[in-house]
Amino acid sequence: MTNFTFDELISKLEKLNGKSLGDLNLSEKSIDKKGSLGLLVEETLLGYNVGPRSSADILHLGIEIKVTPVIKKSKGFISKERLVLNIINYCDENWDDFFESSLWRKNQKLLITFYESKEGVNRSDFKILASIIYSFPEIDLRIIINDWSKIASKVKSGLAHELSESDGIFLGACTKGANSLTVRNQPFSSIMAKQRAYSLKQSYMTSVFNDYVLGNKADERIIRDINALNSLTLEEYIVTKIKPYYGMTQSELIIKFNLQKSRSSKAINSLIIQRILGVSIDIEKTDEFRKAAIKPKTVRIEHDGLIKEHMSFPTFRFCEIVVQSWEESDLIQLLTETRFMFIIFTGVKGKKDYTLSNIRFWSISESEKSECQRVWEKTVNVLNKGLEIIEVNGRIITNLPKSSESEVMHVRPHATNRDDTYPLPDGRELTKQCFWFNRNFVLKIVKPIKFE
Repeated sequence: MTNFTFDELISKLEKLNGKSLGDLNLSEKSIDKKGSLGLLVEETLLGYNVGPRSSADILHLGIEIKVTPVIKKSKGFISKERLVLNIINYCDENWDDFFESSLWRKNQKLLITFYESKEGVNRSDFKILASIIYSFPEIDLRIIINDWSKIASKVKSGLAHELSESDGIFLGACTKGANSLTVRNQPFSSIMAKQRAYSLKQSYMTSVFNDYVLGNKADERIIRDINALNSLTLEEYIVTKIKPYYGMTQSELIIKFNLQKSRSSKAINSLIIQRILGVSIDIEKTDEFRKAAIKPKTVRIEHDGLIKEHMSFPTFRFCEIVVQSWEESDLIQLLTETRFMFIIFTGVKGKKDYTLSNIRFWSISESEKSECQRVWEKTVNVLNKGLEIIEVNGRIITNLPKSSESEVMHVRPHATNRDDTYPLPDGRELTKQCFWFNRNFVLKIVKPIKFE
């Protein structure tokens, strides 16, 4: 291997653009095997497979090589998956200093090659779109250090077996192994922990592709001064910004921020939070929320302590869900990736008004995820083996999972009207449906908060 210069590396990368995986003369076995695709650039650029190592792949330049797919949707390109970095060795990692960790030593500078994955297209025909040399922006690095510190804290507390990919904002600890039985020792507990790897979230990789390949950077950030993260996490910063407005009613906030009363309640609540955080766009579209896949959701608790509405997810296509596995389903990806920000308004007794009470950041637990899997699998089974559709007093009733069958999730319509349908696998049509969190489940999440 020649110790080529940085400029020579860039020149080599540019020659890959537009080529297919098949053009790189990899064996069919390497192309078809998902794990082998990561060797693609190593073989092409370096001339041989360097294999796993504790240091960066291109050692003399300090660059780690990564290859990752994107897919084209109606609204643009999204990353197909998280970017897996290196295996976490619980016992050998330096859990006291991020800059001495294997994560930083190996991944501080990444060569990322993006290729387009297309359903129904042979992998050898997948096209390479672009390659970039990526270093973490300083403000992103601050957030990643905080994420790493959460992982370190769990391991040092003997809780490596309780790590979850949803613990972090940008950085996760994803499971990595042949199956759930792939485990490792941990240093501060005798309990075996699942083998995991550091990973950058799918939402983060979507932003990297759109920002650095397509040039579509987010228009606004919530945090403009990096020093704000010296002593606060992103979530703590958001709480400090919103907390001064706890106790103010929606009516008072509308006047304070000079908003139009004619807007819908949901739109008003969204605008209120925008004004509080000092941005002019939907907070879900800001740089931080986009990269972190933070989903803001307004929760209205009536003055009697109850929630009237269930919480919806995007509709699913019946003919698509029945051919997915749970591990590759849209629902598990959404649940694993998304961190919810519940914005809690409580009803004012005797008035048609609500008080901004609190916010809570929340990610689903492994046990709750398992219950969602059970509901998802029953949904697929019903669609595959016999969906019953009857009409009672003008209302369509099916045997899809109901809210009475699970404490967490159910399926119900989510359409503009009865004519808003998707085709079923058997050729019939059914009103669009989606998964919903049960309202009592949402109440359990937010109720423990002391409302101020």
